[in-house]
Amino acid sequence: MRVLALRGAHVIGTARSRASGEAACAAVRGRATPVVLDLADFDSVVAASAAVRALDVPIDALVCNAGVVLGDLEQVRGLEKTFVVNHLGHYLLVRRLLDRVTAAPHGRVVVLGSGDERNAPRGGIQFDDLSGASWDARYAHSKLANGLFSLELSRRLSGTRATSNCVSPGHTRSRILRNVGNRYRSDARSVQQGAATPCWLAAAPAAAGVNGGFFRDFAPAPQSDMQRDTAMAARLWSVSESLVRDWLPG
Repeated sequence: MRVLALRGAHVIGTARSRASGEAACAAVRGRATPVVLDLADFDSVVAASAAVRALDVPIDALVCNAGVVLGDLEQVRGLEKTFVVNHLGHYLLVRRLLDRVTAAPHGRVVVLGSGDERNAPRGGIQFDDLSGASWDARYAHSKLANGLFSLELSRRLSGTRATSNCVSPGHTRSRILRNVGNRYRSDARSVQQGAATPCWLAAAPAAAGVNGGFFRDFAPAPQSDMQRDTAMAARLWSVSESLVRDWLPG
């Protein structure tokens, strides 16, 4: 938010509470508008998207960068919570705002993934048990979902001016591990370092027209065969659509 606002962008910053969103927006130089968004609550996603739509402007970049790491199994509506927050909530938000992205001159969707996607459960997305009860590696599972979602979205945006790319910020000391003891490695990146490539994908002229990639440090990054699986990506899109159908626009 700081980097994009400094470069003249009107940044719409989301937070789970009005107070934290206002504090974050007030802390940056430039124009920033807070919107309340709880990705675990689909009604909140609908309300947030409505607030954004009320601004009646194209969206030049929609950066899906929220995330959670949980130590124990938690569920939302019978679904594993990390999958809901890191993937499904973002999927619903993008679906509700995608027309504003495609209305922009060169709209971009940037999805934060992770190299940890390669550690997803055997077989990839656990379509037969999205409750999480029969598997672990919950964060890696959600990050694989992020990559596959971006891949399928890029296919659907083919032929338009809009693009979708996934990016790994690297192991970043962003408080994402606060629920599991804040155990960061000694080589953890700063928030500024972790945000650099997502900002580049969101705003740099050099990234215009780039579609369907997986990036780290401003360059294409290695990824697993699972994250390149177009059939799995298409199935995830379809399953995700069915799970949030009641909250999609009519």
